[in-house]
Amino acid sequence: MGRLREKGMVVIGLVVLGLGGFGCREAPAPEAEAPPPLTTLYLVRHAEKADDGTDDPPLTEAGQARAERLAAMLREAGIDAIYATRYRRNQETAAPLAEALGLAVTTHEVQGAALADTLLARHAGGDVVVVGHSNTVPWLLNALVGEARYDQLAEDDYGGLYVVTVAAPGRADVALLRF
Repeated sequence: MGRLREKGMVVIGLVVLGLGGFGCREAPAPEAEAPPPLTTLYLVRHAEKADDGTDDPPLTEAGQARAERLAAMLREAGIDAIYATRYRRNQETAAPLAEALGLAVTTHEVQGAALADTLLARHAGGDVVVVGHSNTVPWLLNALVGEARYDQLAEDDYGGLYVVTVAAPGRADVALLRF
């Protein structure tokens, strides 16, 4: 009888330990919050402009060809929106891509941090092209990266495409492509 009683106590002890484990389990870890969506901005200076003596010149033939190359490069990039200043050279640089994608070009006048805030608010998680100028492209780049890292572009520098991946304001990675 003693042996059976011992065996019964062991079984009861195991059951108690096993059931007790249910009450002592750690609570499941809370699910981690999803990271904010990445926003990709494609910043480009307008293509080559004509020297026609006006303050609003059109693109040259070389500039028109560059605008077509830009459209070919970004046609499959999932672009959601295209922004450009009101100037003819900027609108003409954006036009081939806008036409290929069936998008309207949004004309903007704000620059730097104000433009960065607007783009990130309106297009969080999206892909946006911004056609700017030799001075406005670096202003926007600096606003997006959160520091004064980029200087005004050289007057003859038309072939840079800055691909900016923004995780949060002031936290961005930049890659420079030439086209």
